[in-house]
Amino acid sequence: MELKDIVSISGMGGLFEVVTKRTDGMIVRGLDEQKSQFISSRVHIFTPLDAITIYTGEKDTTELYKILLEMKKQEKGNPVADGNADGSILKKYFEKVLPDYNEEKVYVSDIKKVIKWYQQLDKHKLVNDATLLPKEKEEAKNDKADVVDVKGEKKETPDKAAKVKHVKPASDRSATNNKSAAKRTVIGAKRGG
Repeated sequence: MELKDIVSISGMGGLFEVVTKRTDGMIVRGLDEQKSQFISSRVHIFTPLDAITIYTGEKDTTELYKILLEMKKQEKGNPVADGNADGSILKKYFEKVLPDYNEEKVYVSDIKKVIKWYQQLDKHKLVNDATLLPKEKEEAKNDKADVVDVKGEKKETPDKAAKVKHVKPASDRSATNNKSAAKRTVIGAKRGG
């Protein structure tokens, strides 16, 4: 399972694994459950965890997977805060994980959500490079080529990761349906009222 296969669904608590996509929604399975269920895109919005970023600075962002990996890395020296703790405690914890996060744009509720997601993913042993790193970055991290110099000696080239540019994937059909669903809900609300 990869991070792109795990979604947060509006109006529903917890995280879900995408079993399959349909034009009118998704069939998902809760990470803590065995049974699958259909969730309509007319009612809910699906947010893949690999598409989530946290504000740093004024306009910059950091991908969620980097924050989750940092939380795992710091777990012994900086234990994960209780998701229901006081806001000041949560902010102090999050400052250690992501020192340059934008305090005006990142609310305590966002920090709570990240902590709860981390705890749920960690419970299922999904906080690791294999699950969280996007495939192109993981492959680039491990992909080094041998180069032979003029003298015939092998040299190791620097990681290709420096050369790989991250390209945002094109919106899939479900994302389009989510935007349409939001418009239909608003239009329906105006007509009915």
